[in-house]
Amino acid sequence: MNNGNIDSKPLRILHVEDSPMDAEIIREKLIDSRFSVSLDWASNEQEYVYFLQSGSYDIILADFHLPGFEAPAALGLAQSYCPGAPFICVSGAVGEEKAVELLKQGATDYIPKNGLDKLSLAIQRALDEVRERNERHLAEEALRKSEERHRTILHTAMDGFWIVDMEGRLLEVNETYCRMSGYSSQELLAMRVPDLEALEDAGETAARIKRIIEKGQDRFESRHHRKDDSVFDVEVSVQYRPDEGGQIVAFLQDISQQRKLEEQLRQAQKMEAIGQLAGGVAHDFNNILTVIMGYANLLSMKSNFNASEKEAMDHIISAADKAAQLTRGLLAFSRKQVMDAKPVNVNDIAQQVQKFLARIIGEDVKLKAVINVAILMVVADAGQLEQVLMNLAANARDAMPEGGELTIETGLQHIDETFIEHHGWGKPGRYALISVSDTGCGMDEDTRNRIFEPFFTTKEVGKGTGLGMAIVHGIVNQHNGFIYVYSELGKGTVFKIFLPLLEKEKVAEIEKRVEEPPKNGTETILIVEDDPSVRKVVSDVLIDSGYEIITAEDGQQAIEKFSENRTRIKLILMDMVMPKKSGLEAYREIRLLKPDIRVLFTSGYTADFIQSRGELDKDAELIMKPVKPHDLLRKIREMLDREADD
Repeated sequence: MNNGNIDSKPLRILHVEDSPMDAEIIREKLIDSRFSVSLDWASNEQEYVYFLQSGSYDIILADFHLPGFEAPAALGLAQSYCPGAPFICVSGAVGEEKAVELLKQGATDYIPKNGLDKLSLAIQRALDEVRERNERHLAEEALRKSEERHRTILHTAMDGFWIVDMEGRLLEVNETYCRMSGYSSQELLAMRVPDLEALEDAGETAARIKRIIEKGQDRFESRHHRKDDSVFDVEVSVQYRPDEGGQIVAFLQDISQQRKLEEQLRQAQKMEAIGQLAGGVAHDFNNILTVIMGYANLLSMKSNFNASEKEAMDHIISAADKAAQLTRGLLAFSRKQVMDAKPVNVNDIAQQVQKFLARIIGEDVKLKAVINVAILMVVADAGQLEQVLMNLAANARDAMPEGGELTIETGLQHIDETFIEHHGWGKPGRYALISVSDTGCGMDEDTRNRIFEPFFTTKEVGKGTGLGMAIVHGIVNQHNGFIYVYSELGKGTVFKIFLPLLEKEKVAEIEKRVEEPPKNGTETILIVEDDPSVRKVVSDVLIDSGYEIITAEDGQQAIEKFSENRTRIKLILMDMVMPKKSGLEAYREIRLLKPDIRVLFTSGYTADFIQSRGELDKDAELIMKPVKPHDLLRKIREMLDREADD
């Protein structure tokens, strides 16, 4: 320090000494020590206090015996006015006991006046202690600020934060986890990990802590309880800190939304798989149904059956219709079905389903139908709506194993902005309302929220596919409608279906229209179909109605047959997907030969598959397999008569 302070800022030293001679001797000693010194001298308490009040000092030197007060009092004043400044007692003999007591009170050193050669060393030592103390203080302050900053970051982090001891007790939590769990920090700090873990007990927690200590860190997923008893998924990242007394630091990320999105993705993939499966089998299955329905209807019209035989034939036709409805339902579920949408009265569908249900739901279930409005016309696929009501009724029957009441009710519902604001869904307009309610066991909130998910079922294995309600939801959506479910455990369930109501003027027009049997014809029709069985039954149906027919088994042959008979052929009935040339490719080449030729396309494939083959021309029309003979003949007659009118 002797040389280190020569060019630096002078030391400010306050010396309190009642002897001018001793004060001068000490001043000379300080100068000889080559310290750069700024020295103030006080000879009594009044002057001493004055100097203490007027500025800060780096060193305070004081005699022990002073006029009216002694070194302990001087030390107390120094600690009040200049806290932290070294206090060195420079005095004559005072006795070891007093010197030690002064040091205990906070004096830095004691130098006897007959040992002033040690003064500079004492000052140097005092300054070094001050520097070390300041450096230590700065380091401690920096550490404190760093810890405070880290703690602020932890407490404002997006993830939850825990510090846990070896017994699983929570020692610290941040505000994020408080918000995640719904507990206050005080409540959490009184808890242990098993109190929050939905998947673990105290034994499992102890085993996990042991693994964390062995590995030093770990990452795993868990489920935690909220204060309201709900649960949420978390991803936990932990680290063992042996240097902190064996604490475990944990960061917890709420992954509930991520899990929900993953579940939605899985359900979407399942839905897509079902859609692909349904689309894959639809073509062949629909061709088979076309043959069954075609010949069954032909036999029914041509043969004179007795009552028993006629009933058997009716069962065959009914079973084929149900199979066709099942295929349409699966395709509606996957949004790939082209609906056979026509104006229908919802009441007629409800009453038809009621008649069927009365025979199958059992005597212990009371079935009731309530019709509030005589006519509720909507544009819909009647078969699909029947399937919706059948699925809902089947679920209601399962919910009433000991019997109950099943009600199918129809009515009119006006949806306005107030309704939408209250319910959170819907579009303004007038709707036909179909309600299916039961007095069964009801559902809890979790089941109600998942009721329309594909593959979700509460039934035992083997007693439900989990597709019924998903199909219902898909069909209702495809009809531009809405479906709502309300249920409480032990209080039954109500499903409400809203379907857009048909305009009044169209209702009046439909009421006047009476559908007549299709008329026969004599025109020549080119049938293009690669499936021999379908080709044969369609040929038989048309021939039986008086038409002349020409057949082709693929698109290329269709072009050749049309080229040979272009003046005779009035209409082409053509499958969409065939070998060699598709129906669309064949049609475009045929139009080069006769631009105004009419074509009625047929297909057993799904709508999206047909769309992938190319856009249909605006004049072309499509009828989906399986098709009933009457529907086919009626469509053909309509197209031929339209051509004649043109």
